[in-house]
Amino acid sequence: MKRTRSHVSVTVYAAVLLTSASSWADDPVAACIDANERSLTLRKQSSLIESQDESAKCAAASCPEEIRAACGQRIADISALIPSVILLVKDSKGVDVADLNLTIDDRPMGKLLLSALKLNPGSHKIGLTTADGAHAERTLVLREGEVGRRERLVLTPPEQSQTMPEHPVAVSQQPAVAAPSTPEPDSSTANQQSPTPGRGQRVAGIAIGVIGLASVAVGSVLGGLAISKWNSAKTDCGAGCSATDPAQDERSTASTFGTISTIALIAGGVALGTGIILFVTAPKKQNTETAWLGVRPGVGGLVLVGGF
Repeated sequence: MKRTRSHVSVTVYAAVLLTSASSWADDPVAACIDANERSLTLRKQSSLIESQDESAKCAAASCPEEIRAACGQRIADISALIPSVILLVKDSKGVDVADLNLTIDDRPMGKLLLSALKLNPGSHKIGLTTADGAHAERTLVLREGEVGRRERLVLTPPEQSQTMPEHPVAVSQQPAVAAPSTPEPDSSTANQQSPTPGRGQRVAGIAIGVIGLASVAVGSVLGGLAISKWNSAKTDCGAGCSATDPAQDERSTASTFGTISTIALIAGGVALGTGIILFVTAPKKQNTETAWLGVRPGVGGLVLVGGF
């Protein structure tokens, strides 16, 4: 008799629980409370899209005003935080591609829409494929509030399948033929073709030195003429000359020749010294050449000579 009563009590208690659960499920206020709680939990887990969906349920007109207002405000707050990405896809030739199949974290998502793609914060692997097998893949790390991020992707053409021969291919073995030997370049020819270090500087030094010698020669000649004219003027004047005496012209010419001679001698000396410095300081080829520079008497003066 006791066992029968206990069995009846358990049955009645279970029936009460089922009736209460059914009544709770049918109660719209209870459903609003559940949706609000789920929305808050999902928000803490950074599942912003799912949290917004639950907030839409508790913001329905059938929910109490206090819950409805809180859920409506949460929808607005979350909308500003959900990251979004705009995918700009081109093929290997730089042409825009729109007809693409989308996968997110290896899950097929259907066709890629031309609008911004909304995702929860975190790391996501984006995959794109075309009907002919071209593909692109990228892993993105998105943060709350990152809205309208632009990502440019370039599709990789489908890989060409490499077909292997079904039957073995016979390979004929032939004796190897020695490749013709290439003669080594003659060292003397190589030396002739290679540029001589410092050649240009030595040529410039000789040229400037020749100009300096020419200036010295001209200065010397004009100096001699100046002395000759001066002596002639002194002989013609004797004790004294008037301002209109022809000897005055010889005196003026002597002065002019003397001035030009001085300038030519100074300029020639500077040019000659510069030429010698350039020639001596020019880089030399090691153990192959000996450069030399000298001055020797020549017709009408000194001659600058050298070798390299």
